This record gives sequence, C-alpha cells and structure tokens, in this order.
Amino acid sequence: MTGIRLRHLTFTGPNVQAAELGFDDGLNIIYGASNTGKSFTSKAILFMLGVSKSLPKTEEILAYDAAWLGLTLPDGRDVTLYRATDGGHFKLHEGLIKKAGIGDGISLNQKHDSKRTDSVSQMLLNVMGFAGKQIVRDGNGNKDNLSIFLLSPYAVVSEEDIIAEKSPVSSPTALRMRATMAAGVSWS
Repeated sequence: MTGIRLRHLTFTGPNVQAAELGFDDGLNIIYGASNTGKSFTSKAILFMLGVSKSLPKTEEILAYDAAWLGLTLPDGRDVTLYRATDGGHFKLHEGLIKKAGIGDGISLNQKHDSKRTDSVSQMLLNVMGFAGKQIVRDGNGNKDNLSIFLLSPYAVVSEEDIIAEKSPVSSPTALRMRATMAAGVSWS
C-alpha cells in the first residue's frame, strides 16, 4: 500500500463532548441534507492535512479548541495529527488518539517546504515514498515539487467539484497529475 487511510476526525474542547467522524477502509462518501456539515468536513480534512491555514468559521466550531485526524500510514502504523482549531503548527502522535497533553508529540510545520522535512506535507509524502518527486506544471516541461496541496483534489473531492460543469479529469491540474501518474507516481 502506498496510500494513507483516514481513521477519524475528532474535535475536542473544554466542557463540550467530543465530536467525532469515523472512516472505513476504502472510499468514504459523506452525504446528507443541506447545512449538515458535508462541506465543513471536507474542508476540515484539508485543514488537518496542512492544505489550508484555517477552518471555516462556524458557530458550532467555537466550542472546540483542538482537531485530531487519525491516520494509518502505508507501513501499517497508526498516527494522529493534532492541530488547534485556530490553525498553526501540528503535533504528530503515535497511535489513534483523540486527546493528549499539548506537550506530547512531534512538532510539524503547516507550510510545505521541499527543502525541509518537518512539515506535514513532507512527512506524508515521505511515508508514501513521494518525497522529492516533481510534476510537470505546463506544456513547456516546467516542473513543481510535489506537495500534499497538489494531491489533495484527488483525495478529498468536494460537493462543489462534483456538481461543477467542467470535467475534473480535463483540468490543467488533472492533466499534469495523469502525466505524473504515467511516470510512476500514484496516490491511493
């Protein structure tokens, strides 16, 4: 396996019961009526993968001060990413946990930097064997360093992407990704 499996997304805070969403192996589809949290959930996953700097500001999130994303890595190891709901750096914890002391864990930066190994993006790329890989950016053969940001549209598909009138497989990013995958990079 080269992919990462989501296990849980949990929000915790003082004097409030934890809010948790569990994930199964394989494809997970979040569905429901309008205003039930589908878009928030996809944005929260991207926030916890370091793709975005902030969570959407909702009345419900105000009671929570921490987010926890449980993952199973390609080597079968379970880890949990912790991040304050107001953003900033991450902590990486061993095991599938939903609460720990703030001083626990290994600190990781939010911002991707291909020259550093202490970011969430680099850690995830490294465990999948993609660290240091590049993708073609344009028709001239210019390249960009691979990042979780560039892979995220293929891991988390939003409702807006699904109902868009344009094809997700013919966008410039999708074409670059197909060329990259043909060159031996995959995401599962």
